[in-house]
Amino acid sequence: MVALISVFVLILNIATLLLLAHVIIDFLVRFGVTSYQNSFVAQLKTFTTALFEPVLRPIRKVLPSFNGFDLSPLVLFIAIYFLRILISEDLRPLLGG
Repeated sequence: MVALISVFVLILNIATLLLLAHVIIDFLVRFGVTSYQNSFVAQLKTFTTALFEPVLRPIRKVLPSFNGFDLSPLVLFIAIYFLRILISEDLRPLLGG
């Protein structure tokens, strides 16, 4: 069971990195540093949008934008962090890990 928990924590860590890439690409495009004409940027944005948009969309409905900034990724970062702590600190000792 500990191995399953470790894999789930690893998945949450990878999701955090991909969400960070999603946010950074959005900022870089918004501030004109790069554009979607770059094929790597376009592919990474398409991939991360497909992953995170189903989760971010309901958050955006509840949380309005703040001066044009989308705060929904911040809420998702906090939720992922909460899940990671919950699993690694609370569930692992209960399951004998």
